[in-house]
Amino acid sequence: MGQDDALEALLKSYDVGVVATARALRSLVQSACQGAAEIVQPGYKAVVFTRGSAMKGAICAIVLHTRWVNLQFPQGTSLKDPCDLLAGTGKAMRHVKVHSVDRIDEAALSALVLQADGLVR
Repeated sequence: MGQDDALEALLKSYDVGVVATARALRSLVQSACQGAAEIVQPGYKAVVFTRGSAMKGAICAIVLHTRWVNLQFPQGTSLKDPCDLLAGTGKAMRHVKVHSVDRIDEAALSALVLQADGLVR
């Protein structure tokens, strides 16, 4: 099964709003990180964008939840976040919780993704 098929299989159990949000975030990340590998991880309900293996070299991940989608950054504590979007208390991981397509701050999220990509290059 290809990554597109794996993504469709992952998305089929979520409601239309979560699916639309995940697709919009995927497009944003693909635009910001051209050439990054995209790995669907059904067990984690996630799509990881990486320049290496799934987590080593990971730029970010789109993680699906019942009513929202997280854009996770494995090296989130190293990112500058002037819009104060990042949440979390882990040693390194941070995330942005996105409830709907219309609440995506494209400029701010793209800036975070570009910074994260720069950390793994």
